[in-house]
Amino acid sequence: AAAEGFAATAPRARIVVSSDLPRAMETAVILARRLNRGIESDAGLREQALGVLEGQVVGPEVAQELKRLWRDPWPGPAGGESVSELYLRVRNALAGIAERWPGVEVIAVTHGGPIRAAVAACGGGVVEMQRSRVDNGAVFAVQVTRPLVGRSRVSALAAASDV
Repeated sequence: AAAEGFAATAPRARIVVSSDLPRAMETAVILARRLNRGIESDAGLREQALGVLEGQVVGPEVAQELKRLWRDPWPGPAGGESVSELYLRVRNALAGIAERWPGVEVIAVTHGGPIRAAVAACGGGVVEMQRSRVDNGAVFAVQVTRPLVGRSRVSALAAASDV
């Protein structure tokens, strides 16, 4: 429902770029069909790789570890990526989208962590990610400007149930 409602507000979007993870891609398919646009997948828009924490039930110990990772963005979980690595990956993915789609509106469908990273890339850097709140189905508009590429506006939509 959120995806269909969002599609009505983004008729100028030329392409939908999505994390390649299934929950984001499902949302991207709904948007692309509604807007009659193509879809590109981009692994750079994936949620943070949590290594040994992936797939674990979020009990008190895991919740505490996740909070610690977001308080100190430089160390990452064993086998995963740090918050600062997530920030750099997403910033580079957005720059790549702007280079592939110069001067056009793009819808990027992603997850809570990458949306926090995108918002932080607009100002405040990696430390700002700690303060960003992203609700399920949240929509954020981010303008990505690259020299000699023109301006691209990227609207990021958090996939339901993953933030």
